[in-house]
Amino acid sequence: MAILSYRMMMLLDTIAKRNPDGSARDLDQIIETAGYKVSKQAIQFSLRSMIEKGVIEKMDRELRRDRVRTLYRATEYGLKCYKPV
Repeated sequence: MAILSYRMMMLLDTIAKRNPDGSARDLDQIIETAGYKVSKQAIQFSLRSMIEKGVIEKMDRELRRDRVRTLYRATEYGLKCYKPV
């Protein structure tokens, strides 16, 4: 199993829960619901690390709030590592 920090687990929790309508979350939505105050650069660093560990993956890009945004989802491996925070 991947070794994830407490904050990475919080991010995985946010990504795995998805939006209320069932759609995947984009970077800004992840930041809003992360559960702690953090810069965009720090979240991007954590997300890249989580992608390398195989617990999340980038999905397609989608037009949201007048911008094209990358969506993120938990992988099957990530869901196995997932422990609700």
